[in-house]
Amino acid sequence: MRSFLMSKAGPALALISASAMSLSLLPQPTAASPAPGGSFIRNVAEVSYFNTSLGIMERVFSNPVRAEVASVPGLEVTGYSDLLLTRGAFGRYYFDVINSGNVPLSTSLSIGGQRRSTMMSHQTLFPDLNGNGQIDAEDAAADMSAPFMLAAGERLQLIYEFRISAETPISTQFASVLTASAMSEDGQSLSSQAIGVSRVEEGGLEIAKEQVIS
Repeated sequence: MRSFLMSKAGPALALISASAMSLSLLPQPTAASPAPGGSFIRNVAEVSYFNTSLGIMERVFSNPVRAEVASVPGLEVTGYSDLLLTRGAFGRYYFDVINSGNVPLSTSLSIGGQRRSTMMSHQTLFPDLNGNGQIDAEDAAADMSAPFMLAAGERLQLIYEFRISAETPISTQFASVLTASAMSEDGQSLSSQAIGVSRVEEGGLEIAKEQVIS
């Protein structure tokens, strides 16, 4: 009787080994995004083994475990620009606004000037929708008077463009601060800032080199 059961279990074990090998050859998944706040995770542990006494495969399950994911809001503003500009030149600062938590945020933007900012004009904040670092036709100026929703894990890339007055004295320094203020659904408030700095010089020369090999 035992030899009959073992002979039946042999093909089953071979099938299990083949299945395990095929699973190991599948592409491995990338790291998952954080679970949304307020969601539930349910887990049941499972163990399979071969019962040598009975000659069969058996499975054992644990009691289910259920946990609620805590809501953790997070907001981050990154980007530091340090520019050397000539009088009358245009400049650009680059910023990223990131929802680093696991809940959506109602977010507002504001930008203020420091250090002789009255010598700046044509200040406009643009969302860089395709992330190419350029202001394209579809990148309409941001409306900083209205809040917007920033999803969990979402990153908003921004370009702040301005012009330096032609009357600006040499060695004048400017600074602009981008502030993002946000509120989560449960009423938690967050704020983060990043700064861009410019310095006016007499003039500059930029040399670009290009090599073509045919």
